[in-house]
Amino acid sequence: MDNANERLAKMEGKWDGIERRVDNQERRVSKLEENNEILHKMEVLLEMQTENNKEHTRQLDSFEKTLVKVNENLSNLNRSQMEMKDDISNINNRIEEVEKTQEKNEDRGKIDVIGLGKEIFKYVIMAVVAYILLSVGIG
Repeated sequence: MDNANERLAKMEGKWDGIERRVDNQERRVSKLEENNEILHKMEVLLEMQTENNKEHTRQLDSFEKTLVKVNENLSNLNRSQMEMKDDISNINNRIEEVEKTQEKNEDRGKIDVIGLGKEIFKYVIMAVVAYILLSVGIG
């Protein structure tokens, strides 16, 4: 019977070892299942992030095109402003020329009464002198 008890004790020891290994294996399988779920979630998140990156890339491309157009518009606006500045400068020069011409014409249109009186007086004197000379017979 001692032999049977020893065998039974050995068997119980083996059985306890097997139970521990089974428990250990069950824990490992549970952990693997959890890891598998986490991996699946990470896969979904990676796909979502990839799609977000693609959309972000499309938006950046669109933004780049917009910036290029804004730059072109600013260049055109600057060129237009420079042309307008040149046109205004040309108009100012023409206005100055017109003003100078107008001043000259205004000076021509003014009657210098004193100067005119002096000129008329000279001609009258010359006419009187010529009449006297003709009357006297000198001329």
